[in-house]
Amino acid sequence: MTRSNLNYKMAISMACLAAMNGCATPISVAENYNFLDRDAKVLFLDAYPDLTSEKKLEYLERPETLRPTDSHNSQSRAPLSLRKPVSLQIDWLPSQEVTTGNVIELRAYVNYSDGNKIDATPDVTWKATPPIVSLDTNKLLYECVDSDISVSASFLDEVHATQTFKFRKSLNSIAVRVAELSSIIDNSAFIKLNSNAICQDGTVTEVSCQTIWKVDPQWGSFQGCGHLVPSPKSWKEGSAEVSVSYGTLNVTTTVLLPARAPRR
Repeated sequence: MTRSNLNYKMAISMACLAAMNGCATPISVAENYNFLDRDAKVLFLDAYPDLTSEKKLEYLERPETLRPTDSHNSQSRAPLSLRKPVSLQIDWLPSQEVTTGNVIELRAYVNYSDGNKIDATPDVTWKATPPIVSLDTNKLLYECVDSDISVSASFLDEVHATQTFKFRKSLNSIAVRVAELSSIIDNSAFIKLNSNAICQDGTVTEVSCQTIWKVDPQWGSFQGCGHLVPSPKSWKEGSAEVSVSYGTLNVTTTVLLPARAPRR
């Protein structure tokens, strides 16, 4: 939603607010309220803290029930067009380190210039990195994670917030496997290795780009997220000894090399 569209909607909402508060402006509340789209209706109804959630839902789903004689106390004494979002706050439970589970519900609250605070969770755009977690609307989904996760929220491109959360699930092991034999890096065929974190609760997450990869130079070198460039010795022996670290675990393992890819 662009700023101009948002201001237009808020101006319409202000007109409805004036009519509902008994101003002399000859405006039909129902007519103007029905003119708003769903997002603007939600914004308008949020201005009235004494409205129950049931009443808001009724006005949202059945706008014809809104009458000019309805009386509610506005949450803001300033016109909605002058009321600006100044900051965004991300909230969640639990508020400490995450050590169990696989889903967390996120909430977002907008702080306005008039001192009011409104739950804007349904109107927020969410992002989370790194991609070892995922989002389902405002639900953060995760499996076996022992990393810091950054969550970002944006409210109508007006205010933004980013917060870092600590995920510290109990690790059991790290599994390393050959994912594919790829093309050429520095004239040497490289092998893509994947690492999977396995937690004590049985959950598994690929953490190749969060893993610290190490290899003795006699066996080759690493470039990027698990891209092993084997040395001539490794190619000759058909294996390479590599070390991986993720969270609290450090593992050294021998990787069997597949047949070498043809040079291009």
